[in-house]
Amino acid sequence: MYKSNLITLLSFFLIAVLVLCSLPFEQPSGKDDVIDIGTPLTQTVTRLSESSRRSPHTADVSFAHTLFIGDSRTVGLMEYAGLEEADFFCTVGMSLFSVEEVSVEVGGVGAVTLETLLAGRAYDRIYIMLGINDLGYDEQSIIDQYRHLVQTIRRQAPDAQLYLQANLHVTRERSQQDATFNNAAIDRLNASLEEMANTQNLIYLDANVLFDDGGGNLSEEKSADQTHLYAKYYAQWGTWIMEQTALRNGEESA
Repeated sequence: MYKSNLITLLSFFLIAVLVLCSLPFEQPSGKDDVIDIGTPLTQTVTRLSESSRRSPHTADVSFAHTLFIGDSRTVGLMEYAGLEEADFFCTVGMSLFSVEEVSVEVGGVGAVTLETLLAGRAYDRIYIMLGINDLGYDEQSIIDQYRHLVQTIRRQAPDAQLYLQANLHVTRERSQQDATFNNAAIDRLNASLEEMANTQNLIYLDANVLFDDGGGNLSEEKSADQTHLYAKYYAQWGTWIMEQTALRNGEESA
């Protein structure tokens, strides 16, 4: 009798294990969350190189002399977008109030401050995406700090075209539950960035059109942590940046 019950229990245990092993799952990265609203999500993805995504519309765009500056969303671009030719000055938790103070590990360069990097390398284009980690500060102080950063970069890289990237939205659920990191605050920040771009000869890019649902929120199905994109969407974002850059280049040369 005891032996029969034991066999029955073992059978149920094996069945349960097999069922659990067959379930799909998404696993976030193991990076520490510092002051950032989160870290990029990892996901099995076929990483496409920059050259493999060339089209007639992007054939003339090179990222060999390009710099991206930003927080964890830009870290995601660095890791998954396939923009291998570009330099990235980005960390989890990067903010407008820390970007000029911290040292960041830049590929082929080492750990450097932004000032040192700009002094040692010449860039044709610089893309900036910052501000979401500064939400909670007075809105005017955020914009003032952004203007200060732009002025600093222009002094050191006067020939570079600067692109301001809109901060991506969070999901509807997070937006409704978070008094600080919500889409109303993000939209106000982005509107101020667009206005600054229009008055200071900067190019404004808003990739939210790629990832939003119909209500102006980050689509729930494109993020598992309500904040960051799955890896495959960073690749889509990278392609979009290439296309938008080629479009702007065409307008300038027309």
